[in-house]
Amino acid sequence: MATKTFSSGDVLTAADTNTYLANSGTQFVAAATFTDVGSFDVTGFSGDFDVYRLVVAVKRHTSGTSTLTCQIRLGGSSYGSQYYGAYSWANYQGSSGVVNRNNGTNIPLPDCANAPPALIDATIRGPGDQAFSMTYNGYNTAGSSMLVGGFSNYASPNNFDEIRIFGSANITGSWQLSGARV
Repeated sequence: MATKTFSSGDVLTAADTNTYLANSGTQFVAAATFTDVGSFDVTGFSGDFDVYRLVVAVKRHTSGTSTLTCQIRLGGSSYGSQYYGAYSWANYQGSSGVVNRNNGTNIPLPDCANAPPALIDATIRGPGDQAFSMTYNGYNTAGSSMLVGGFSNYASPNNFDEIRIFGSANITGSWQLSGARV
């Protein structure tokens, strides 16, 4: 990203503002809440930003034993295969493990079934790069579990416009998406 140094007496112009200030830092893209749904879509992805940050706060998920998963989408259609990656988790009782996907059908997210609230904080490479990739961490306060993971999808033709997050039923919470140019 280009930079400009201003000296005493220089005039800040509209062009300077549009070029240097509008292209700096993290900018809000979209946000939404959801109540008692089986899935929800995170929208707002475009070629406008290089990197996105997605924060999802799940307040309730009364699905029994189901965990949350996600898929990337383009024009309403899911990329339903070729997810690769893994996450590791540990809890306060000393238990730990690894969940992986090798040509899987989705990306597993923090397990919050019957134990919300849960927080997902993901960094996502923007559309137009080589392939979709996402790194994330999460925390389940009721289960006192922490996880960290990373996933890619090589089926995506370097393009996506939303992420659908799935559970069994009764997912309640909110999400916020922001973008940055790097």
